[in-house]
Amino acid sequence: MSEIEDCFFNNQGDLYVSDPMGGIFKTDCNAYSLGATGTPGTNTSTGGTNSKSNNIFISLITKINNDLADSLQSVMENFERNNSFAKLTYSTTEIDADTELKEKLQVVSNLSGTSEDNEDTNTIHPEKLKGTVLDKTGNPQTVYTTTTEIPYLLVSFDNLLLDRLSFTDIDFFGNSNTNSNWQDIRQLISKLTKAVLFICSALMLIMLIYRSIMLIVAVIQGNPNISTKSKEIMDNLFGCIAIIVFTYVLMALMIYFSKLILNIALNGNTSSFLVRLDVEDVYSFNTNFAGYFKYLSQDGSFLHSLGRLIANGLKLLLCFAMSIRVILLGGLTAISPIAAINYMKKNSVEQEEEVKGIFHLGPLIKLYSRIVFEPVILGVFLIIFMRI
Repeated sequence: MSEIEDCFFNNQGDLYVSDPMGGIFKTDCNAYSLGATGTPGTNTSTGGTNSKSNNIFISLITKINNDLADSLQSVMENFERNNSFAKLTYSTTEIDADTELKEKLQVVSNLSGTSEDNEDTNTIHPEKLKGTVLDKTGNPQTVYTTTTEIPYLLVSFDNLLLDRLSFTDIDFFGNSNTNSNWQDIRQLISKLTKAVLFICSALMLIMLIYRSIMLIVAVIQGNPNISTKSKEIMDNLFGCIAIIVFTYVLMALMIYFSKLILNIALNGNTSSFLVRLDVEDVYSFNTNFAGYFKYLSQDGSFLHSLGRLIANGLKLLLCFAMSIRVILLGGLTAISPIAAINYMKKNSVEQEEEVKGIFHLGPLIKLYSRIVFEPVILGVFLIIFMRI
């Protein structure tokens, strides 16, 4: 057996070791000793043995971090792509063979030694990355090559905040979502909203007919009190219908302006891949923050793998929060006719005091606007950061 000088795992999980002569070999852990004594040419110092053991331990932890991060990303990708076991990275050959991947990632070779600028990449944030790094001895070591797979990830912090994902779409008044499962859920909320609206309208129509009859009877009988009360109720009913229509129009306008603000900030850019990563002497391609961190983690760095694992954990929480946002806005949209009716019920102070919270129009509109626009504000700050 020979001594291990250094070791690392590649992105496929294979273990590579280097000997003191500079050779690098793909091998198994059991094929090399960790500075065992009695073997010719081995390191007999305890410090050397511990160093080699630590290198193997860190490499194993790095691989575990990357695997856990990939698992979290796969869960989120499956929600968006509606595809179990969605693949996260692709080779340049696979990308060239897929029209969609080729159009979105726009991989350009840099093997000539100079980066090729593509004005049609539709990105706003350029990033440069060296294909080689210096090892402990100061010698260049190739980290990224043309065989390094390129990430294709949709669920990213930027796409979540910039409204680029179907499962976080809050437009209940349009048909912007093309994902079948999430479109069904959105249509269910839309139908529930319409059902509430129809029920409220039917009840108001029945009351209108009843009060109209009472008004006619009161006029015939010459009873002014009943006539005045019936006229007041009919005025309230017409006002309530107007308030319901106004509420839905206001909600639709909020969603429209939230999308318009992001569209203006992005100058009309609708791409899900706003980062252009230029790998020196290798290639350049479109990606997003999730793809950028995924690509970095393929260098076998412990810090990169740990940072990506933490980022994916936080991103999963953000996905949950944005999904709750959709549910909350759907619920507020459905109960808005009830809040509009309560708004018209101002016949007494006692009744007004009983109507509180989201079932009153004022608090409902305020909560609705906060839920709609708070992520938009964060998205605008993100766009400013990406353009710096």
